[in-house]
Amino acid sequence: MLVVFGSRGCLRGFLVMAFKYQFPVGFIVEGKGEYNSFNALFYGITGVSARTPCSRPQGYGRILKSLEAELTDLVVTHSVARVVVCIDLKDVVSNKNHGFEDCAALRISLQKRADEWLKKIKDDPRVRFPPEEVVVIIQVKKFESWMIADLDALNQAGLLERTIKQVKNVDEMSKDPGSVIKGVLKKGLTTKNPNTARDICRAIRPDIAKKNSRSFRKFDKEMRLAAKEWLNHCLC
Repeated sequence: MLVVFGSRGCLRGFLVMAFKYQFPVGFIVEGKGEYNSFNALFYGITGVSARTPCSRPQGYGRILKSLEAELTDLVVTHSVARVVVCIDLKDVVSNKNHGFEDCAALRISLQKRADEWLKKIKDDPRVRFPPEEVVVIIQVKKFESWMIADLDALNQAGLLERTIKQVKNVDEMSKDPGSVIKGVLKKGLTTKNPNTARDICRAIRPDIAKKNSRSFRKFDKEMRLAAKEWLNHCLC
C-alpha cells in the first residue's frame, strides 16, 4: 500500500511510503457502537489517520461461538497488522450458561482460541500477510463504561443535558454504565445512534479516560502499539 504524506496542494516535500500491511489494526466487535466508533478512538489515541476495518456487529454470542470464523473473514478481506477482539464483560459473565466466572476466565479462553487460530491461518493461501498478533480486550463492564470515563469532555462537547461527578474507576462502579450515559445525554441523543456514539468517542480525551478505566487503558496501549508497529512496517 502506498501512503502519501505532505502539505495539501504542494508536491515538494511529499513522502511516499509503502506498507507491508494495508491497515494498522482490525477489530472484532459485538455491537454497533464499537463498529461505528473505534476508528474515531484509534485516531484520537494515536493521531494516525488510517482506516480500521471492523467485523459485522452481531452480538457477543457470535464472538463466543464463532471467533475463529470472524477472524478469518476479517483477515481474508483486509490486510491488517494486528487484530483486536473486544467484548463486553457484563452480559457474558451474568449468563452462567457460558461458564465464565470473571474477566480473567473470559479473556484467557478467548486469547487461547485466538492464538491457536493465528498459528493455523499462516498456512491459509488466501492470506498473504497474516496479522502479527491477535489481542483480546474485555470491555469492563461494557463499552458504555468507556463512554463515561471522561464526562467533562462530553460536557464540553455539548453532549450532556446535565453533569455528574466523574467516577474514578468506571470498571468497578455498581451502576449500569449504559443507564448512566443514557441519563446524562441531551434529549434526543442515544448511544444506539451511530453518529452519537461516534461523537462521544471523538470527544473523549484518551489520557483522561485511561486514568478512569483500566480496560480502556489496555485498549489505549494496544492502539498506540498498533500504530507504531504499522509505521515500522514501512517498506520504503
